[in-house]
Amino acid sequence: MERGERHSDHLLALRALRREADGGPDAARVAVSVGKRFGNAVARNRVRRRVRECTRSALSDTQGAWDLIFMPRAAARATTYDQLRESVSRLLRRAGICGGE
Repeated sequence: MERGERHSDHLLALRALRREADGGPDAARVAVSVGKRFGNAVARNRVRRRVRECTRSALSDTQGAWDLIFMPRAAARATTYDQLRESVSRLLRRAGICGGE
C-alpha cells in the first residue's frame, strides 16, 4: 500500500492501489480499518458496516481491479449514513476509481 494513492476528508481516509488482474473477475477488494481508539466494539462495527455498504453501492460501475482501505476518522462516529455515502463517493472520484453516483 506504500505505492498506492492516499485521499482523505474529514470523515474518512482512503488508500487505493490498482492491482493486476489475475485472470479472475476485475473486482475491488475493500477493507475497513478501525482502531480501538474509535470507540467500543459496537461503534467500530457500526461504522464498518456503514462504510462497507456505501462502497458496495458506489463501486457497482468500477473498471479494473483495486485494493481499497478505508480508515474512518472520529467524526464518522456521529455522522449520518447519507453524509458517509457522499464522503465515500467523493473519495472514490478523487482517486479516479469510479464516477460516483
